[in-house]
Amino acid sequence: MDVISQTGYMRKGPFMVHGERRNLMGKRQDRKPMSIMKKMAIALFGGIGVGILFLLLREYLNANGMGQVWDIINKIFFNDITKDDGFKSIGIFYIISQLFMNGLQLAIVPLVLVSLSLSLCSMTNPRKLGEIFGKRLFCFISFYVVGAFLGGCFAYMVGFPFSCPLRTHRIWQQWILTIRSQP
Repeated sequence: MDVISQTGYMRKGPFMVHGERRNLMGKRQDRKPMSIMKKMAIALFGGIGVGILFLLLREYLNANGMGQVWDIINKIFFNDITKDDGFKSIGIFYIISQLFMNGLQLAIVPLVLVSLSLSLCSMTNPRKLGEIFGKRLFCFISFYVVGAFLGGCFAYMVGFPFSCPLRTHRIWQQWILTIRSQP
């Protein structure tokens, strides 16, 4: 006979006994919790899948002359509410993404600053502190130089301001002009 304790959990039988899982025969089942990497992979591929489904839905609706339905879905979920015509829409995913990104920036910048300052304050050897500072300064400057170089290369490859006679620039120009002409 099953006895219910004061906490409300069954002491015997196929039910939970203080957090344990039991099958219908009353045998204990041990399940390991899902790792954080599996949860992240599921969330990543789930997000990609939902994005692809919305993309296919948009293409289907626009191809079959139901663009107004997609416009309503777009206003509910995806519209940028900071634009001029954004006051007519809700933009649920836009709001969630902005809250996530701003929260990430709000948390990461102070975290990095505090961790760096605490690690630097705990150092007792000033020579090692100078070496670390020099390496970090070099990395900081080199990242900006490489980023500026790659940005300049990309701008040249695109043909900014569309004045280069190379064939690749014409292709990029056509590509950019078709993107700009789409609504």
